[in-house]
Amino acid sequence: MAANWPYINTELALRQGVGPFAAELPKRSRPPVAVASRSLTGTTHKVALLPMIALTVAMVVGCQNPQPVQDETLVGRPIETAAQRANLWYRIALDDTHLKLAIRLHAPPSRTKFFLPGEWAGRSDFAQVIGITGASTSRGPAEFVLDRRSGALDVASEDADWVQLEYRVALSARSEFHAQLDGGVLLAFGPTFLVTPAKQILDRTSHIPIELNVPSHYEVVATWPDHGRSVSRVDPSRAVHQFIASDVGALRDAFIVAGPTLRPVRTGSGGELVEVAFAPAFEGDTAEFAELVSSIADRFRARFGNSGAIHVFVRTRASTPGEFGGVGRRGGFILDVPPDTQVSNATRLLVAHEALHVWNGHLLIPSPAVEATTRWFKEGVTHYIALKSLPELDEQFVLTELAQIGANYSLNPLSRGEEGRAIDAARLPYDFGVLVALALDAALIRSSGGELDVTCWLEKLLERDSHHYDEQILLESLQQCAGSVGGREIAQLWRRMIRVREPIDLRTFFADVGLHWLAPTAERPARLVPLDGERDIYRRLFNLEEPP
Repeated sequence: MAANWPYINTELALRQGVGPFAAELPKRSRPPVAVASRSLTGTTHKVALLPMIALTVAMVVGCQNPQPVQDETLVGRPIETAAQRANLWYRIALDDTHLKLAIRLHAPPSRTKFFLPGEWAGRSDFAQVIGITGASTSRGPAEFVLDRRSGALDVASEDADWVQLEYRVALSARSEFHAQLDGGVLLAFGPTFLVTPAKQILDRTSHIPIELNVPSHYEVVATWPDHGRSVSRVDPSRAVHQFIASDVGALRDAFIVAGPTLRPVRTGSGGELVEVAFAPAFEGDTAEFAELVSSIADRFRARFGNSGAIHVFVRTRASTPGEFGGVGRRGGFILDVPPDTQVSNATRLLVAHEALHVWNGHLLIPSPAVEATTRWFKEGVTHYIALKSLPELDEQFVLTELAQIGANYSLNPLSRGEEGRAIDAARLPYDFGVLVALALDAALIRSSGGELDVTCWLEKLLERDSHHYDEQILLESLQQCAGSVGGREIAQLWRRMIRVREPIDLRTFFADVGLHWLAPTAERPARLVPLDGERDIYRRLFNLEEPP
């Protein structure tokens, strides 16, 4: 099962906020007395260039005069009603090697500050492939200064009805996270290509129109809510797909996929839609795989509430049999599988893990200050609930999965308070979180006679007005789930496992649920063997049938 523990490298720390991000050389679009320049260290300073004013006019003004939105250089028929009520508007067009984007802000301040993409998924190099092509306002071309070190782009927008920034994103041929054209299919994650205004503007922004311009024969899958499609007024061979993001979280926590060879399978409609698009290289049974995704998504909807349409892209970046991965987003997820993947216990668990992230990880979100310290809940508890939500799994698969998790934990130096590698720090929240969830689940089932289990914890969190949490909110919601039963045992487990972080004695830990722990050796992997007796509750935890 080691190869089936795929989530470490693709669900790393996510920073939702905007901030000082990488950018490019500062430019000006009107002849200044002094123009901004940039040293090799990245520091922005002013250099007098009076003798070069005429040359500056010829070189800069000519290349920084973007067409206004209504001329539809990039887009087709605008979303008129949405644009009228929204103060932020994005246009995206795909060409052979780039995404061309325009961002327009209505009723801007006297100087508008934008930021280019920053750190996400463990990388901070997304802005290196972004080039600013122009800025303008309702009064004409606008002066702007962009510093690569800080990433802050400052546009003069005084007395303007709107300010617009245009830029290009170079597409990689194949990448883990960068915007890319892989085999003719566009894949772009929101945090990697979206330029955003300052946080003060974003905090009061909602209902954000987005227009995606692609060739008419392309299939498009995006996690933003779909608001229709129209033919481009400039080029009838292209189509404009229209979306509206409810807020900045939905705007950024997104992906788009587009291409002529995508194979989408759709079930349901509206808020009940489950859309699964397959990369052209996928060789498995698309109908069977899509049915798997749809059934698991519907299972979670019934338990945790309908979060809206769910969009899935099955790409074939992985090449080793049994090598799986995934990336969750607010309105869907991406699955990384080998081309010949079939429906199996391993793929069921992969789909369930990523599907549950739609709720735990993208509806339920840790407060930024505690993202690292509560990651065990986002990843480990998600994996545990995904595992127990699949009654189709056989007992041996469940025992092997738990044994592998125990082995990962026991071999991780960080679990013993020792120094470890980056991969150890990335892996520990998954394994530790599963063990925490198993202990709490056993306590709830024992104390309630099987009436309660750990999935009620997510339900209590989702009932709160705010879906942001910290450690105290997690504990309070767990106590609300338990009610008057099991309070003492849960409090003791929380103190030992979460607050004190005592190293877990796996032999005692697993024996408490009726399993005998056999640590891994050089000759064999870790194993869990069922024990006979009344404390054999692990079958109740995972809805496993009693042996004959």
